[in-house]
Amino acid sequence: MIRVGADSLPETKLRLKLVGSGLPEPVLQVPPTPGAPRGYRADMGYPQWKIAIQYDGGVHFNPQRAREDQRRDNAFLAQGWLVLRFNREDFRDGFREAVQQIGAAIRLRAQD
Repeated sequence: MIRVGADSLPETKLRLKLVGSGLPEPVLQVPPTPGAPRGYRADMGYPQWKIAIQYDGGVHFNPQRAREDQRRDNAFLAQGWLVLRFNREDFRDGFREAVQQIGAAIRLRAQD
């Protein structure tokens, strides 16, 4: 069930929770636009609905990485994407709220 493109165990667990909950399987390493720089990728997402999903492990909470993440997220937001970010607290609760939030986002975006 591991896919090429997953950068961490929590990312894989989130993807498996999404699929196990009946949601579509997300695409891994999604760019905001074709040809975007390598650093501008969402961990996973649904390009058809412009939903980007990030799992932020501990490395994301240092000041330099936070600035890089902000620039990456802005690249998505500027193109009309919804960016959902999750972290260790979501991992600890088994991604229950994350799955609900992602499902709600899909339903909302699919109506458009």
